[in-house]
Amino acid sequence: MHIIRLRSAWEPAVAGAMNGSQRCFERWFGRPTNLVSERVSLVIAPAPVGRVHLNEESLHSISNDESGEFRADVTSLLHNRNLLSIECDSAAFQHEVRLEIVE
Repeated sequence: MHIIRLRSAWEPAVAGAMNGSQRCFERWFGRPTNLVSERVSLVIAPAPVGRVHLNEESLHSISNDESGEFRADVTSLLHNRNLLSIECDSAAFQHEVRLEIVE
């Protein structure tokens, strides 16, 4: 397994993207190179309370188990440039976000 951590560069979404106490944070990232038959999962820890979107597609968690992680297969949703949006109940972004690439 290869892991790509999506650290820093998280920006609050444009005004109007807030719902009550929830804030939306966004980050652009490139498609991992040399993907052939590998699967790519998006993992967020701890799992956000709000919604998660990749390239404007709503993601549903495959597993939100006792580890408290959000995990979704995003292989078919990846473009050359990708916008990930995460809603959470925090004024600052405090989640670990990573891509896990598995053959």
